[in-house]
Amino acid sequence: MQPDFRQSVEGLGFDLRAARAERRRHPSLEHVRLGARVAEEVVDSTEGRPGAIVVGSSLVEVAVDDLGAIPDACLGGADPAQVLGVQKCQICQGAGGLCRRLGPRPPALHRSSQEIVAAADSLCYSAKNAGKFLKPRKERVHGLLGIMKQLRIVYRPLGVIGIITPWNGPFILGMNPTVQALMAGNTVLLKGSEVTPFSTQLVESIFRDAGLPQNVLQVIMGDGETGACITEAGGEKVSFTGSVRPRRIIAPSCGRQLIPCTLELGGKDAMIVCEDADIDRAAAGAIVGSCMNTGHYCCGTERIYVVEKVYDEFLAKVIEGTRKLRQGADLGFEEDVGAVFWDRQMSIIEDHVEDARTRGATIHVGGRRNPGLKGLYYEPTVMSNVDHDMKIMQEETFGPILCVQKVRDVEEAIRLANDSPYGLNGNVWTRDKNKGFDIACRIDTGAVSVNDMAMSYGCLLYTSPSPRDRTRFRMPSSS
Repeated sequence: MQPDFRQSVEGLGFDLRAARAERRRHPSLEHVRLGARVAEEVVDSTEGRPGAIVVGSSLVEVAVDDLGAIPDACLGGADPAQVLGVQKCQICQGAGGLCRRLGPRPPALHRSSQEIVAAADSLCYSAKNAGKFLKPRKERVHGLLGIMKQLRIVYRPLGVIGIITPWNGPFILGMNPTVQALMAGNTVLLKGSEVTPFSTQLVESIFRDAGLPQNVLQVIMGDGETGACITEAGGEKVSFTGSVRPRRIIAPSCGRQLIPCTLELGGKDAMIVCEDADIDRAAAGAIVGSCMNTGHYCCGTERIYVVEKVYDEFLAKVIEGTRKLRQGADLGFEEDVGAVFWDRQMSIIEDHVEDARTRGATIHVGGRRNPGLKGLYYEPTVMSNVDHDMKIMQEETFGPILCVQKVRDVEEAIRLANDSPYGLNGNVWTRDKNKGFDIACRIDTGAVSVNDMAMSYGCLLYTSPSPRDRTRFRMPSSS
């Protein structure tokens, strides 16, 4: 039996506390007028161009019928296991609905693996394991107190979670934190990028089709101003994925309110190629790591440090492989590297490449827009003779660029890998896995792969108290 849900009023992207207070004073209140920024996107990618983006100020009348809908388990009124069972059923239905929408299209499935397959995996993983993660547990009390005392840890939902996501993986980056928050018994305000609003809206529709109670998940359309409103809305936590600049608004806001926040702020991932690496495999990993999703990937490889003994061989194989990459919408699902998402990112890519060129970098492949294609196509690019005085080795480029730097040994590679304000991911290539493990432990970043790239496994559940696991590295099989 589905548990009852406590009704509460939340303003969409504005002042949640004021809206709650207003609802208590006026129980019949049905609408709140909110200032918002509204964005619409017309999608037209047939020639590798993003659609027209129309952003304007308007005053929007938004229904606020019970945004909260927080389970009574949050107040101790219902059995948490029962609530979790309902959420699990709905999330499993959501995964099924996602697969049905995809249909029997193997090429599309392959090309959509970053968004579709990852989302289905996230849904199923959370539904299968959340009960174990959230189960109350006993902890041993140390010393003599252990004879007389008992300690139990119980997880409770936080409440309303604000989730703000970017444009480069709009569906999976909206789905993943949302399913974790919902599975932990919270409600969600989800705002995707203003330039990919419909991908985020798909997250809401999938859960609605699965039977999630109305307004437990609400998607808000808007730009950065709307995101700023969410951080000040009086919720219980904010999760943000995006660039560094918004952090300077979100982190202080959450600090003033004494609420937690989760910030994933991009990366400048380093790749280290040891002298005993499988060079064919490492070169292939470098190309995929740098060019997947047109380089629009937070865990993409942006700096490659190669020990001088194998540098020439590695560079030659990377150049050869990059020249084989295909571009063009006419190729359909056979295309290897697509168009740059929008002109703002193209400007950053061109600026970084030109800065490196003027400072002495050697461009072996690419280094320009594709002259044979219409739209925002940038050729997959291989550069050498790069150094840390160049923007392209210090700032997030987010494009299909391979920057290869020769180093004397692994020690120099580790030093350069750690010479960065970023710390999201990284990868090490060696035939000796124990050696790879030791190097991974010395790289100052959140996760490191050995003989693999852009992989990070973990589950963050929006509860309080929360486990503080930090995955440092992943070691795949040798296959």
